[in-house]
Amino acid sequence: MKTTMLKTLLSAVTLSLLISTASSAASGQQTWSALMEQYTQTQNEQFNAQDNVDSFEAYLAEHPDHALAELYTASSYCFIGRDAWMPWNKLDAANICIDRMEAALTNVQQQYPVNSEERLRSYLTFGLTSAALPDRFQMRQASRDTLSKAKNHPAFNHLPENLQLQVFTVLADK
Repeated sequence: MKTTMLKTLLSAVTLSLLISTASSAASGQQTWSALMEQYTQTQNEQFNAQDNVDSFEAYLAEHPDHALAELYTASSYCFIGRDAWMPWNKLDAANICIDRMEAALTNVQQQYPVNSEERLRSYLTFGLTSAALPDRFQMRQASRDTLSKAKNHPAFNHLPENLQLQVFTVLADK
């Protein structure tokens, strides 16, 4: 999928989830809601991707067990890859993104109940980020498996229709 597809998919996920995101405790200068806003701006290429990662890393330094912050940090590495000019920088960022997203998703699954909002957010973020990666990273099946979990989540039907459609589109893509 193309960079614009990654931006569109992740933008829709974040915007729909920002509506229901509860604010966490302040982290120095960054609150959870401010980080999510910055993440959205980075998706739309209005904020530097490296600065976004740095902000999430600073948040994680103060909240090391925040599994969703780990996932959004990992996903943000894909933005670094998107914005990179040199192919090896794109490749490095994508590999970091994949490795860290897989670890973060495992942490989310260990920390939050199956039917929690955090699980749904993690499934959508992981699945749609993975779906937007080029085929050479072989994340298609992992994306489908994770988005199938999102589709079967009890709150899935309450998501905006455009987000549901994106999930169905990825699941139908062969």
